[in-house]
Amino acid sequence: MVPRISIRIKKWKNLIPIETFGYKSFRINRLRRNYLNEESLHKCRQYMDARKLDKPSTHGIIFGSGRKSTPPCMVAGTFYYRPGILQANFYLRASEVTKTLGADLHFLNYILETAVPSTMRNCLDSVVLHLDMAYALAQWFSLVDMIMPGYPLNTYEHRFHRMCMDSIGKAQDLSYESKWKPERRLHKRYRAMFKEGKFRTNEEGRIVDGPSFFPLKAKYMS
Repeated sequence: MVPRISIRIKKWKNLIPIETFGYKSFRINRLRRNYLNEESLHKCRQYMDARKLDKPSTHGIIFGSGRKSTPPCMVAGTFYYRPGILQANFYLRASEVTKTLGADLHFLNYILETAVPSTMRNCLDSVVLHLDMAYALAQWFSLVDMIMPGYPLNTYEHRFHRMCMDSIGKAQDLSYESKWKPERRLHKRYRAMFKEGKFRTNEEGRIVDGPSFFPLKAKYMS
């Protein structure tokens, strides 16, 4: 668990399919049922549509439909526009970054496309994800390596480092078949990408080059 981390993403496009994370496309419908606040989204879009492109403006959206019995992990989003530049910030209470965050990003992409008119979205400069608590499960580390090549791994945390490398080893071992369906789906895509020659690895087996979730590496700020 990592407390208080922000991930700044300079280029927000070309999200890999949600199926890569072991989810079906209807996962988005579930996220909308649990997190989408229709009234807040409508007010934000109504306000942003009325703003002139030569004037600065800012608005936001709160998440939560009231259907979840626990506090929503996705809390709010804000959009700041100044002539020629749009910046988006999303605030999350917690996220399992090695699995659920990938699906959540597809939902947040829907929010961005719906809350802000295309004339402003075309000026998107950056998206920053603010997490109060980030959970990283070693079981899904091959996914992190695949979507964010070069993700920093603290080698001093020996046990976690070993578990992460075990995850990568299992993904590369064609004879290994996980008992978990989501992990089997992940390994299937992971191996297919290697077979197509889309990744380059170092001597440790870590991916150092290849198609990432975002064209440019995200910056991690504690």
